[in-house]
This record gives sequence, structure tokens and C-alpha cells, in this order.
Amino acid sequence: MVEIADALCDLQYVTIGCHSRVWLRREIQNRCLNEVQRSNMSKACETEDVAKATVTHYEAKGTPCFYEKEGDLYLVFREGDRKDFEIGKLFSGRFKRILEK
Repeated sequence: MVEIADALCDLQYVTIGCHSRVWLRREIQNRCLNEVQRSNMSKACETEDVAKATVTHYEAKGTPCFYEKEGDLYLVFREGDRKDFEIGKLFSGRFKRILEK
């Protein structure tokens, strides 16, 4: 556990240093981290129709995928490695808007 804590703190130290190096103000860092959190929490589809639309979206981009029901939600996975995908309401481009403010 000590080694893991040390490694995670090293990663955080380097990350903070990189943010400072490219002049990301703390306010912008926080907005970017909030966006990552929101995006990561958006991976469950509330309805089967949304899951189907998400599969259609990724397959149109050439990525074979499928969905599975998990409790009351639906999760979309890439075929082969089961990487989970964000729902059909994609968040790409949000970092650009954050950084342009």
C-alpha cells in the first residue's frame, strides 16, 4: 500500500506541475477535472432506446459495440475488450469551450 500511495502522489505531483507549466489557472484545472468527472459518470443509459442510439453512433464511426442491461440501466461496450462508452449525448468539445473562456 505504501508503494501505491507513493506512486499516486508522484503522478499527482507531475500532473500539477504540467498544469502549471502550460499556464492552466487553478480555476480552469478545476473546470477540466469536473468535466472529466461528469463524462465518466455519464456512461450508463437510462433507456434501451438511448443504448441503441449509442451503439448506432459508435458503429457508424467503425467501432463494433453492444449493450447490456445492468439493473435498471444499460451499458454500452466495445466488442473485444469491453471498454465502456459514454452515452449517445457525447461531451467532445467541452474542453475547447472551457479553455477558450
